[in-house]
Amino acid sequence: MNSQHISNKESRQVDKVEYLEKLGHPPKKIRNNDCWKGSPLRQEKEPSFIINRKFNAWYDHGLGRGGNLVDFGILYHDCSVAELLKTLQDSFSFHRRYRRFNRIKLSHTSRWMPLNLGSNP
Repeated sequence: MNSQHISNKESRQVDKVEYLEKLGHPPKKIRNNDCWKGSPLRQEKEPSFIINRKFNAWYDHGLGRGGNLVDFGILYHDCSVAELLKTLQDSFSFHRRYRRFNRIKLSHTSRWMPLNLGSNP
């Protein structure tokens, strides 16, 4: 197990439908890119919680709130961002894809810039 937390950027790669299914909240209705379900954040009879798979974002019509996985997770688990990222690290596998890069030094700055040389053979 990796002791480092995943980044906020990496957490955005997590499919929110899959994440909610792991929490025991499968979709009740799927239409195109939209997955509707009862809100996992409150009690309700009609599904008004939507996840758009194209944008990988959620919105709860009853609360008038939405956002990314981190926004949902801190509400659902009542925790800090760091605690949520640790939970995600333990629950999901994050394989980083590496490309072959060389670095070139820009003459007008002291910064290095990656130079994409394509994928590894």
